[in-house]
Formats: sequence, structure tokens, C-alpha cells
Amino acid sequence: EYANSKFFSFQYPENFNFSSPAKGKNDEVTRLQGVRLDCNIQFDVFGAQGLTVEKVFDQNKGRYKGAVEGKASVGGQPAITLTMSATKDVERRVFFTMRNDKVIRITMDWYKPQRTDYLAVYDKVISSIKFK
Repeated sequence: EYANSKFFSFQYPENFNFSSPAKGKNDEVTRLQGVRLDCNIQFDVFGAQGLTVEKVFDQNKGRYKGAVEGKASVGGQPAITLTMSATKDVERRVFFTMRNDKVIRITMDWYKPQRTDYLAVYDKVISSIKFK
């Protein structure tokens, strides 16, 4: 199944449902919820205000204590990732990438005992992202 937002499109698993968390100061917030309430993917889009992805990452990484930094690609754009434990049983990976002076922050949470299954599905979502 495919979903479209104002900023990008992506493929998502049919057993995930959409929810709309409060967007606050963000331009857009979209959340895909799995069967487990602690397993989801959330997309936050907000203005980059002329900063590079590295500068945005540096401004935000302090919020993610104990995270391991990595590199990735999202929709053909370079991305910086942080991976950490969200809770005892849930791991989290956060992607920071940019397109057209907008930061796209993608947060993925998965149940640790089912890590392989979740990451296989989440990797398909990430690899299907197409920016507009």
C-alpha cells in the first residue's frame, strides 16, 4: 500500500494503521502504528531554516542519550541516524534527512525480541520513500 503526504510518498505494511499525533510547530506529522502500541514509524517534517542536515543533526542529537550514530540514505538523500534503546524492550532508530529546506525526521520503534522481523518491514518503508 502507498501513502502520499505533501512532502513525500512511501510504501507501508498493510497491517499498520495511520494515526495523526499533534503536529505542534511541525509542518507535518504522520505516524504508522503496528499491532503493538510501542512499535511504530513516525515522520516529522519541519523547516531547516537554511541549515545543513549535519547542523540540524548536531542541534538535535543531545535529546537522544546513549545513541550510536550512523549513516544512511533516504529517498536518495544522505541521512544521519541514531540508534538507541527507547525502553527495556523497545529499540529506536531516528533518521535525519533533508529536502527543499525541510527536515524529515523519521523515528522507528520496534520490539527487541522481534527485531529482525520489524527491521525487514521498516527497511522496505525507508527504501520506498520518494520526495516531492
